Amino acid sequence: MGTLTARAPSTKGDKQATLTRAAGKQRAAEVVALLDPITLQKRTTPEAIVEAYLIKRGVQFEAQVELGFARPDFVLFHLPDVSGGAMALNVNGEHWHRDTLYADMAKGRAMVNVQVNGIPIVKYLEVWEKDINSGEMVLDDALRGVAWRSA
Repeated sequence: MGTLTARAPSTKGDKQATLTRAAGKQRAAEVVALLDPITLQKRTTPEAIVEAYLIKRGVQFEAQVELGFARPDFVLFHLPDVSGGAMALNVNGEHWHRDTLYADMAKGRAMVNVQVNGIPIVKYLEVWEKDINSGEMVLDDALRGVAWRSA
């Protein structure tokens, strides 16, 4: 029988290596510079990239907002192209979400009209890991409320 060994907790260097593989050296360095070490370790690689992008753009947001029935990765406030409220934004990994697409979209639609800090969510959007890794254009579009993929 094989021996099981505990995996050491990942370090900032491990996360930067993963970020570099996913998004390139320059973008990885930017993410590491913008996020505090605790936040960096809590986020998946695509979530860390998105959070750094939001910080860089000066977007008001809350991360991992518990709604009871769902937890959007980010709730974005005061976006010029999303009038009347906030936008819930989920970051989907190709591996973990490939079989849950329709369930994820149903949860997303259920978030509409739920209030966060007294502001209703009026739009739900998903961004996908592969698109995030290809550059910032998908995130630029997301801030305008435009999805690259839909169910």
